[in-house]
Amino acid sequence: MFDSWQDALYREFLRLGVPAEKVPIAQSYARPAREQEVSLGFNLTRQWSREHRMTRHLAWLVDHPTFQSGFFMASITGMPVEYKRCVVCLVDEHWTEFAREIYEFPYACFLPHAASLERPVPPSGEGRKYEVVLFGSLCDQEEALTQLFKFVDEQMPACRALVEMFVNSFDYHLSPRLDEALLKAIRQMGFPAPVIKIFMSTVFPQLDLYHRYKNRLKLIRSLTKSAVHIFGNGPWKTLNLPSNIVVHDPIPHRQVLEVMQQARVLLNHAPTLISGGHERVFDALACGCSVLSTESSFLMRELGERNGVTYFRAGVDEDALDGRIQELLASPSLPDRVAASQEVVFRKHHMGIRALQLCQIVKNRWPEVFGEPGG
Repeated sequence: MFDSWQDALYREFLRLGVPAEKVPIAQSYARPAREQEVSLGFNLTRQWSREHRMTRHLAWLVDHPTFQSGFFMASITGMPVEYKRCVVCLVDEHWTEFAREIYEFPYACFLPHAASLERPVPPSGEGRKYEVVLFGSLCDQEEALTQLFKFVDEQMPACRALVEMFVNSFDYHLSPRLDEALLKAIRQMGFPAPVIKIFMSTVFPQLDLYHRYKNRLKLIRSLTKSAVHIFGNGPWKTLNLPSNIVVHDPIPHRQVLEVMQQARVLLNHAPTLISGGHERVFDALACGCSVLSTESSFLMRELGERNGVTYFRAGVDEDALDGRIQELLASPSLPDRVAASQEVVFRKHHMGIRALQLCQIVKNRWPEVFGEPGG
């Protein structure tokens, strides 16, 4: 049995001698607030209530901060939040700066995701039944556009032409940071900061989903040679995909690790996460699986050259991916490159390291939790 993210962190906190407890979300309302307690959840997962708003909270976001705008704009949404009692960790360096600048949230820090396995699995091309795997969801792109234009027409009709331009003309290759390009354009229209904040919080997520999933589908349709196994939510099974594409039901994180140990190549499609690290990459390497990923300056910097990750440019290289995959599958040096990456992952990007870093974040922000002066 493999650990989920939460289980892995729980395990590592206990190894550090830090008292930890796993609490089902549905039960957190009934828990009395404790002075020395710090709650931790992914993507702001927590029962937010006025009775518990003073409980210190660490949120580890896996999405762009606009997807959690209810938290960052609590004065508008009414979410019962005490910002001084919260720290938000984000998995992309650029997203961290966005939270600080646009939402004016000072307690944001960069913390990439990490591998959950306790020890590395030896990389090998033998005995692995999946050539290529992709873990990723898909949404109805037309429905995303419908919801987007419904909001724009009702709330910000003056911005319709701008939104239409970004729907029809945006290209990851020309401008990989959609949020940056959209922010620049809306600022040029002269709107005040509060309106810009609302615009980015409502328009960007739908635009992001539309372009991300449009590009993901283009990528999948371009693959015709290798057997590609897709695990994810959404209408994958309703599409007329090439016969080499095998669609499976979505699976929980524990089973994802099982599949990775039986896969030779992980296809990581994260075109907006270009200066951070997704757990899929770290977990795959830990499982002895090589990675073919959209570009990330952070991963390139951390893993160096001759490693188990090969990069491609979203919006540019899709037509060449079949050949890249065949090269990876045939490469005799690939296991050695994956092994070199595993050394980096377990030294710098493992949940044991993240547990230490999270404890340090708490000490820096709330030293009194560890019995030190401050607060």
